[in-house]
Amino acid sequence: MPLLVCDISEIKRRVTYSGVHRVVQNIISTIPERFSANVILGFLDADGQYHFADTDGNPLEVSGEFGLFNLDLTLDFSEEKARQISRWGRRMKFMATFLPDVLPMTSPAYFEAEMAVLFRKYFETIARRSDLILTNSQDSIESIESILSQDETAEARPRIDRFQLGTDFLPVPIGDLLQIRRPVWEAATCANQPVFSWLSTIEPRKNLATVLSAVEILAQEGKPFKLIVMGKFGWHCDFEFLKLQELLNKYPQHLHFLHFPSDFEIRYVLTKSLGLIVSSFAEGFGLPLIEGAALGNHIICSDIPVFRSIMGKSGIYFDPHSVRELVTRMRHVMDLSPLEPGTHEVEPANWSEISDELFSKIFAQMSQN
Repeated sequence: MPLLVCDISEIKRRVTYSGVHRVVQNIISTIPERFSANVILGFLDADGQYHFADTDGNPLEVSGEFGLFNLDLTLDFSEEKARQISRWGRRMKFMATFLPDVLPMTSPAYFEAEMAVLFRKYFETIARRSDLILTNSQDSIESIESILSQDETAEARPRIDRFQLGTDFLPVPIGDLLQIRRPVWEAATCANQPVFSWLSTIEPRKNLATVLSAVEILAQEGKPFKLIVMGKFGWHCDFEFLKLQELLNKYPQHLHFLHFPSDFEIRYVLTKSLGLIVSSFAEGFGLPLIEGAALGNHIICSDIPVFRSIMGKSGIYFDPHSVRELVTRMRHVMDLSPLEPGTHEVEPANWSEISDELFSKIFAQMSQN
């Protein structure tokens, strides 16, 4: 079996607290034993050279033929990576790339201009040169195929495949409760009061503004509930920042903000939540959907095709442009008597199963090449 260099440059060079970051961490921590001897974790350092990621950072030198798996998005240094690939020459016999989505190309208005430019450059220098592109949904497959079909000069196009994201979320063990900040504990532990949660980076595509407007309406009605917003501030979110601060001061009994939540805190809040709200205008997949479903949350989510494909009839859908529809869906969940957990058709695989599927696809394709 050939060696595979697994590029995790992004999480080695910066901490992003993003959904992609969490996916990468889960995959590399569950590499199947039958593949582990043939997978080398590496990262492209500022010196333009690859280094071992799981040692003291010594330069990574591979003898003989090998493959490269771009597991992490390395948007800021795709040119450095392209130069390294050229130096490897024919010894690098295979390249696979993980693309969670191509939204910066299909929906650039939701992103900073610089990010959209960097993503396009990454796609053109890395993804087009890959033998295999892996993504998470049929929507993303169709978007990638559409972009690739526009290049009439390409001699060959990569194979595109998908793997579903998983979850290992279980109720938080007693010993892990010590790792949860006291305000989080107090916010999520609300006797006889429904708790909703919202989890994401705060940026225009995630549509927190609609959720905050719904909270304001329900708070004015005197409904007993709490929303816990978990995430970090991203880009173009001045309005959301100001609105969040206003409502935190005005309705502290109804709203709590958890900045940079740990995995333990996310899991604890979802364990205590009655409903998870996922309000995005556009997504490539939607990891919180299956995490919330696995912990018995009612999933109140935007009525967009990718969410329909994940949640099926189990989702409680609303028009992401309509505050009124979201208020109606939240009222419906709050009026359940008693406060019943959600039941779902979704049966997410755990990360060990997902990692096994992922590396099986890669090594099978490498063998064919």
